[in-house]
Amino acid sequence: MWREAPKLWRDEKPPKKKKKKENEAAAISAREMAGAKINQKELAHLLQFLLCQLRWQAGKIVDESFEAFDNEMRRIDTQSPDDVASCSQLMAKFLDGPAAGDRWVPWHTVTCEMELFLMTKLRTASDLNEKEKFVLATAFSGSRWCPLFQSVVYPYFSRALDTDQVYEGEERRGARILDPDTAFVEGGELYENVVKWRDRGFKLHTKAFNSYPQRGEGGERYPAYICRRMAHFAKIGLAAWPSVSSGRCSMRSLDALYRGFDRIGPTMSKVLLVTNHLWRPELRILDESCEVGDGADEAFNYLFGARGGGDAVRKRRLKVLFDHLASQEVEPRLKPMAAWVAARTRARFPSVPAGAISDALTIYDLQVQLCEWRKFRKRIDKKRTIARGVVL
Repeated sequence: MWREAPKLWRDEKPPKKKKKKENEAAAISAREMAGAKINQKELAHLLQFLLCQLRWQAGKIVDESFEAFDNEMRRIDTQSPDDVASCSQLMAKFLDGPAAGDRWVPWHTVTCEMELFLMTKLRTASDLNEKEKFVLATAFSGSRWCPLFQSVVYPYFSRALDTDQVYEGEERRGARILDPDTAFVEGGELYENVVKWRDRGFKLHTKAFNSYPQRGEGGERYPAYICRRMAHFAKIGLAAWPSVSSGRCSMRSLDALYRGFDRIGPTMSKVLLVTNHLWRPELRILDESCEVGDGADEAFNYLFGARGGGDAVRKRRLKVLFDHLASQEVEPRLKPMAAWVAARTRARFPSVPAGAISDALTIYDLQVQLCEWRKFRKRIDKKRTIARGVVL
């Protein structure tokens, strides 16, 4: 297993040693969290951003036009229906900057470029069985660059996905992923095509997050590094398949399994858990709680005036915020517009499980949106200019 060679790459930066005082300052008890106050100005900004996320999901991904969304907003809000639409300039900067391309996650996580690719391409492959699809979906996290997987990687494992006939032969290919070391071996057919893809000037890894390769793994060695990453994640998928396929799994059990592999921390575990949940919503993996990556710390600092404290504290903060939003009508337009966008999204993408497109805010969508809002708040709208009733 990977523990035999732990220094080939780093999925996440090794944790820094913290001083005792820093640990004490970051510590927060459940009782303290229960009485925590949420900054109402920051919360109002977050809610307005969430409405923007709904509008841009509808306009960019679902309908390819904002007209229907704006008309529905005017129907449910006769007082200030145009405040969200007036955020167009700021959202354009957001989508051209920190949320460009596959770095944008809309309101429904399943409609982001990466998850939608898995749902509409891999999930619909007619010549792959469920185990092969699951392992291939997990291997995707070795790169998470959709063009590479669509053009080079997935065709090697599926004749149905090899529309450009990159690989010769009509034989069934899915079983190849069950032996990751052979499939991704340096010098093999798949590896050589990854090298050709790189030599044509194309990317091998998403820029949505960093993989932190070790010294000597860049340059000419980078394709081999990426292939080893994909093989490693395929092995993680093989290890997780028995519990997922049996239905006897939970967020806690899968998180423990994923983190049992070296260099898999809370952020990468969260990525894998979200994909699992979206593919199999009937298992309710993330219905009650969700892993929260450290990227949400700054968002919590805006809302609660506190950050840090580790995984448990982040989860508590997320739960407090989620319960607050669920129990109070802090933004009366959010619920009906979320349900309206959800219905249109399900109709637009029938291959996506209906349970992956919720009518209401879910805790796993919220934790993703906190990271999106952090980028918007920090880099685009530092002065919090967007607000309910404000037409920019």
